[in-house]
Amino acid sequence: MISVKIIGCAVEVAKSEKKTDPCSPLAPRARFLCVPVVYASQDNIEVHLKGIKVGNNYIVEVFHPGVKEPVVIQLKTDGDEYILNVPVKRKCAMVHLKKITSLL
Repeated sequence: MISVKIIGCAVEVAKSEKKTDPCSPLAPRARFLCVPVVYASQDNIEVHLKGIKVGNNYIVEVFHPGVKEPVVIQLKTDGDEYILNVPVKRKCAMVHLKKITSLL
């Protein structure tokens, strides 16, 4: 298994009514993170995320090219880093860490 370490460079995407640059300091707080996985040489890639605070209220979905529904995977912690075992199809995947919001 290949191990990839990503340190604080996940793409934060903010949900907003206005078309605001998500990197702008004026953007609303991010509700999900996207991590692209490309040029994978195996069917499963271990991705290590460090330098970000995710917490317990996130769900991890993996999107594959040509597939409409995402695959849900577990988010494991090891000290100050998060470990994802990402399934890959056609050498790529898009990991989507989505914040779970309560309607109550």
